[in-house]
Amino acid sequence: VTPAFPVQTGPLPILAVVSASQAATADGQGGEQVGGSFFFTGEMVSVTSTGTCRVSPSAGAFGPDGQPGTTGLNTVLPSANLGELIGRVSNGGDPTQWIRIGASTTSFPAPQPGVLRLAVNDYVGAYSDNSGALLAGFATYGSSVGAIAGQVFFSTPIFGSTITVNARVVGIAMGTTT
Repeated sequence: VTPAFPVQTGPLPILAVVSASQAATADGQGGEQVGGSFFFTGEMVSVTSTGTCRVSPSAGAFGPDGQPGTTGLNTVLPSANLGELIGRVSNGGDPTQWIRIGASTTSFPAPQPGVLRLAVNDYVGAYSDNSGALLAGFATYGSSVGAIAGQVFFSTPIFGSTITVNARVVGIAMGTTT
């Protein structure tokens, strides 16, 4: 059965491990590239996360919302708490603005085509002493404006194993509804 287009799609969650020591910079560089993610401009993205990390050996452990009350510091994203999960959609070498994610975020439109990059908010250049990791799940949804047929192959290492998914595609989410 071939669906009529546009097709309203629901979230397709994919999980990724974000190391607390993955460096990021205030000018929109760095971050852990989330395998299997590619978004088109305007496509809706939502991220949820769990886990614990430390931004220094003497710091307490905290979750993806970071240390409460620590906004306004000289961190990669001053509007986010120290240790909070932050993200951006990047199309390669071009710097893009970081956004607050924390334990969960409301959906946001991808500002440009690219992949999802995630990091823990820390002082610029201070990532080498971080420890722990966050498990982040992301989903994308929107309205399709085109269709493709073929095979999609997705492979990602998770906790020492590799999960491979093969699927036949009959449509692809490439836009958004408002």
